[in-house]
Amino acid sequence: MSPAFISGISEMLPNSKITYDKFHIVQHLNKAMDTVRKQEHKGNDSLKNHKYTYLRLKAMFLDIFQTKDSAEAKLHLTSWCDLAIRVGHSTIYKVCKFS
Repeated sequence: MSPAFISGISEMLPNSKITYDKFHIVQHLNKAMDTVRKQEHKGNDSLKNHKYTYLRLKAMFLDIFQTKDSAEAKLHLTSWCDLAIRVGHSTIYKVCKFS
């Protein structure tokens, strides 16, 4: 969601909670991972076949949505973000902030 939307909701409806749906979070993740993959491929030919590394990271992220307990889901998300941040790319970090 855009920062303007979040700010407007917070201002106009201060007691409301913003909920991010799975579709939009995964859409954001797909764009981020595609951007990272393309940037790394351009800069280093040895990374040419690392598409599956990113797909595994995505699969791990989708597993979070299968968790029924919200506390456990938060723990899985934190662990996933720690792993994604270790990848060391700012685009992946933005997904963690979005989530």
